[in-house]
Amino acid sequence: MVSENVELFDRTKASGAIRADMEVTDLSLIFEQLAVVRLGDEQRTRQLRRRYLELALEAIRSSDGPPLPGPAPTWGELADRWRPSDLRVSRPSADPAAR
Repeated sequence: MVSENVELFDRTKASGAIRADMEVTDLSLIFEQLAVVRLGDEQRTRQLRRRYLELALEAIRSSDGPPLPGPAPTWGELADRWRPSDLRVSRPSADPAAR
């Protein structure tokens, strides 16, 4: 499933439909941000999630705007979030500014 998602993302990116500086790993954190929106009743939560999904989609569409700051998360960083803290792999940041 992951390879199919990566392939679809890469084709979409190559077509110019999304930002050139976005990576497939960015999607995980964007979707998590949308999932935590819970206000009011179920209908209001759904309405707000759709609103913020539209904002996120607009932001990832191909843009002439400034480049995104820092690198996207790595697969390892995403995987580490689900490991107990004493079992996490320590990885140096890929962003020189974060060192």
